[in-house]
Amino acid sequence: MGQGKKKMSNVKLAITLLFSLICSTSAIQCKSRTATIEEYVSMVFSELENEFLEFEAQTGKTREELIELAGPVWKGANDFEWERGIGSYETNGEHFPYMVCHHGPGLSGIKRKKALLASIDESISTSTSDIVDNVSVDIVANTEEMFCGIMRMPANVACNMGDEDGNIIVQPMIMSMKLAANALTAIVDRFDESAYEDSEGDPVAIFTLCPGTSAEQTLSERNVTVDQADGDITLPAVEWLFGSRSPDHTCGKDSDANFTTSVSQGLFWTGAQDEIANQISITRTVAFWGNIFRNTIETCECDDFFRESLRVTLEHGDQDVPNDPDVLRILFNRTDTSEADKNCTLALMAAGALRPETCFVEVEQVVTTSNNIAQTITQSASSRQTPIFDAGITGIDQIVAISDTGIDMNNCYFNQPSNPTSIFNINQRKVVQYIPFADGRDDVNGHGTHVNGIAAGHLSENGITEDDDGRGNGMAKNAKIAFTDIGFVGVDALSIPPTTDLLNTGRSTSRSYEENAHIHSASWGSTDNRYTGQARAFDTFMSRNQNSDFLVVVAAGNSGTGNTLNTVGNPATAKNVLTG
Repeated sequence: MGQGKKKMSNVKLAITLLFSLICSTSAIQCKSRTATIEEYVSMVFSELENEFLEFEAQTGKTREELIELAGPVWKGANDFEWERGIGSYETNGEHFPYMVCHHGPGLSGIKRKKALLASIDESISTSTSDIVDNVSVDIVANTEEMFCGIMRMPANVACNMGDEDGNIIVQPMIMSMKLAANALTAIVDRFDESAYEDSEGDPVAIFTLCPGTSAEQTLSERNVTVDQADGDITLPAVEWLFGSRSPDHTCGKDSDANFTTSVSQGLFWTGAQDEIANQISITRTVAFWGNIFRNTIETCECDDFFRESLRVTLEHGDQDVPNDPDVLRILFNRTDTSEADKNCTLALMAAGALRPETCFVEVEQVVTTSNNIAQTITQSASSRQTPIFDAGITGIDQIVAISDTGIDMNNCYFNQPSNPTSIFNINQRKVVQYIPFADGRDDVNGHGTHVNGIAAGHLSENGITEDDDGRGNGMAKNAKIAFTDIGFVGVDALSIPPTTDLLNTGRSTSRSYEENAHIHSASWGSTDNRYTGQARAFDTFMSRNQNSDFLVVVAAGNSGTGNTLNTVGNPATAKNVLTG
């Protein structure tokens, strides 16, 4: 009974706090200026629009009217997040993420970034916070008008940033800002029966940690041991996301909460009352999350699902690349899943987005092959004239890296005395490396064989000497191929390895320059037109000094017919690749 009363008292306290935050002036007085909701939605496309502005059509109100109505609630959500950040720092020293922007006129991105860092230094000198060493910045936007980056720091430091001209914006990263647009809908849709029929594969949620955050250190600080013998960290990750149970926990109708209530207490909507914002759709948002938490983290319903149907793995960021983030990948096994399991999945997404160590949560998009409307690439107007070959440009002494569904090694254009392996062998006639990340064979549609043939196929009847009369010889017919297999036979969705592993196909610092691939061809992608975590990872890889002589060529996709806009799909949305 004592614990029950304590919980009820905490709920009442949270409701009282939320009501006071929205209906009166916040107790937190920050020097920093937060973004207006209109400013934010003009800068970033995220789940926030669905959370605050989703009922434009149902209410009959214009977007401008909804933005005006959402203003007080937006302020309440921000005040709540400031309170949460300051309270967490004072209690256990936690740093929270903030989107920090500078839009000073006439300045370059570098100067705006320096102005932000100088503002942090000034804030540290006037606050009671400990010194923030080497504040990491993950760039979100760098335009003529504004520089924005994500920084993780003590809330009282962020609260005291600012300048006299109002050029600096410090925006707390509330949950929906961290969620990619339509992420919640996307992951639930992947559980539906139609997704099975489309061979989309099991859904994967990707939690990208904030700049300067180490996953292993974060877990170890909570006495969670990471056993990476097989890469599986499911149980410690779930404990990190939701918190540990009390030792005397029991399941049942009148049991303690499934996990600690830190998740529901950390979400603005959970403690709100319907009358707080009855002018717009907030009541539906409150009811939605209240129902999710009541049926998941406040019961034992998710135990079996988390234990048996999840697999969480950790991908480390590249230590040689500043701010390259650690990533948690959560695979959901959707076999025989129920409606309750979907709710558990949504609760997990919310828990991940509420963690102060997390900066971005997205659902891995279904990646399929592109180039299905291949056009004949000719060297001249006549099929009998090959001026590029005639000039001696045939790809000789070059290695091209390719990732696709597989290669049919029995095809005469790839024929060679012995089959390639994952170990690089420059002495092979055509394919010097074959990394079977998927199943080591091509799909029945032969997309991978087709793409490799276009790039560097060269007819050889005996597998030793090459025949120049091959009608299907590739554009770089004398080049060799280093290949990663990313497609399972009979499954449309491709399986993509970590970006560093993928783009290092055919590349190693232990070999000479000539024995390395300097181009990677990726004739695949998704229909997601956003700048995603994968696109960012491609850009990060390309930005490294050792890759200055390297180029990734990515297919734009198959959806651009009829002059349709916004059809270039991730990862072709990356900035440092060649999209075609």
